Amino acid sequence: LYGNVSTSFRPATFDEGFSNPANVSLSSSLAPSYAYLAEGGVRGSPESWFLYDVGGFWQRLTDEVAIVNQVASNAGDTEFYGLEMSQQTDLISA
Repeated sequence: LYGNVSTSFRPATFDEGFSNPANVSLSSSLAPSYAYLAEGGVRGSPESWFLYDVGGFWQRLTDEVAIVNQVASNAGDTEFYGLEMSQQTDLISA
C-alpha cells in the first residue's frame, strides 16, 4: 500500500515572457500558479513470478499560465485524474 500528497508553487515572474521566442508580453494581472497532487495504490507479489501495481491519481492546477495572442496570462484551472495498472510475469521461471 502506498500514497503521496504534495503541493507546488510557481511564482509569476518576468521570465514567463521569455518562454516563447516570439514577442510575448505579460498580463498585468498575472498570478502565481499552484498545483495539488494526491496518489495512492497497492502493489504486491502473490507469487515469485508475478508482480502487480494498481494506483490512482488526482492533480489540480490553479491559475495555469498560458500564452494566448502573444500575451502570457492565467488560463484558469485544470484537473486531471486517472488510474494506472501494471503487471510483470516471469514466464520462464513459472
